[in-house]
Amino acid sequence: METEEIVTQTAKIRLDENGILRVTCLPGATQTLAQAHENMSVEVQLSRGKRRPILVDLTVIGNFFIGFNKSPMPTKLFTSEPEALEWLKEFLR
Repeated sequence: METEEIVTQTAKIRLDENGILRVTCLPGATQTLAQAHENMSVEVQLSRGKRRPILVDLTVIGNFFIGFNKSPMPTKLFTSEPEALEWLKEFLR
């Protein structure tokens, strides 16, 4: 089985050679409910009517949660602690 990939507004979604769906959040993407629906539609399309395991980059879920549930304070997910600390330092000024 060859790998097939579709890029949406917020994610790269592919069906790998083993038949596993893989979802990776695009850098800086914040997902709305409509974009989550778009991603789900692509996952269904790539699944071709079969139940398939799915591996999701957790930042996809985190960014969806942040985008859907507006926090009264600035909130952002990071994969790098140094980058997170630099961002937080902006709020100490």
